[in-house]
Amino acid sequence: MKKNNVKASVALALSFFSGCSLADQYMFMLPVDISLSDSLQIEKPTSPEEEDNSGGWLRYFHEINTLKYTSLLEDWGSNRDEAFFYDPRGLSDSTIPKGRFGVSSIGTISINETPLTHLNFMSGVKSADIINVINNRGMSNIDGMRDLEFVNTLHIYNNNIKNLDSLLNLKFARIITLSGNPLLNDITGLRNLYVQKNSDYPPHPTATIQFDDQNLRHKNKPNAGSSFCNSVESGAIQIYLSGWKTGYAKDVCNSDSEWIDFVHSLSSSWSWGRYISVSTINSIQTYASSVDLSNKGLRNQDLPNSQYPIVNTSALDLSGNRIDNLGFLSGVKSAITIDLKGNPLLDDISGLSGFERGDVYFDKSIFAKVPVAESQFCLGMKNGNVDVFVNNVGLRPESNDICK
Repeated sequence: MKKNNVKASVALALSFFSGCSLADQYMFMLPVDISLSDSLQIEKPTSPEEEDNSGGWLRYFHEINTLKYTSLLEDWGSNRDEAFFYDPRGLSDSTIPKGRFGVSSIGTISINETPLTHLNFMSGVKSADIINVINNRGMSNIDGMRDLEFVNTLHIYNNNIKNLDSLLNLKFARIITLSGNPLLNDITGLRNLYVQKNSDYPPHPTATIQFDDQNLRHKNKPNAGSSFCNSVESGAIQIYLSGWKTGYAKDVCNSDSEWIDFVHSLSSSWSWGRYISVSTINSIQTYASSVDLSNKGLRNQDLPNSQYPIVNTSALDLSGNRIDNLGFLSGVKSAITIDLKGNPLLDDISGLSGFERGDVYFDKSIFAKVPVAESQFCLGMKNGNVDVFVNNVGLRPESNDICK
């Protein structure tokens, strides 16, 4: 704490009484700088906006004929009463009471079609039944919800917010509506939201969240593996996009692999997103290891720089492209099928050297660069674990066309 310097004049009175009269006494005035110690510092007063004001808010709500079943603001959460903002005298940031509600739990609050620009009065609220923040075009600051942990229904619709950082402490919700916020381009604030999957049969989501498509065109999303993304992948949170289209983890989460993003970006009919809402490699290995990348005109430079991440895949269709080498498949150990037909530029298949088990389809058998005879691929051809088909005709295990 910064010390305050106080200019003081200390009077040092020296009186000589050895037979001197009062007139002969002397007084010396010496200016001295005195610095107050930390223990004497005066704390900066809390601003009215930061103070609890439950009494003032209760009177305000009663005056505008709302929250009428609540006699103590502390009971608002338990009696599930509703408060709404309305003032016939004119509502603004300056006409509402100063300070916070001063309670940790509230019932329903509706802040709809107001000129308010902030929710600072909600600071300290940890749980709520319903929060409606709707059609407030000046509402750019929802920091007042930074302590919110539990809410049944949260509608933040048609406002002027840019991010959801104020919801970082939110751990549970059943319904969240975030559409109608054209400036919203960062939803990372949802990353700690965790919802368990409903155990009823047939299974159905425990929570739903609605976004506009335009809110999700940026990379400012929770990362794969976060509580939020895990809840979406498990089916506990159902995502809806513009027009009530079904959304997936690929829409609201950053994946942990560039290959996941690549496959989803192609909107393949058999992409991982069709099987399950996946954002992690582990999810793909568990649920949806088949992928169709056929007839996309893909060249090697179009593919992600990393190796294909699924070591043991089911079906991988790469037919009908312009791939010239298979180096990106060097980590794949097994597959039900790998279809490489219709790649006229393919001349290097040495990337399959570590392939141990499964069927591989080509439309030719002569390549400039092939796996060596001692490779897992060639040994697999000899022992029958790897079957190679050329134009859908199986090669004899002893064929030297592939393995030199």
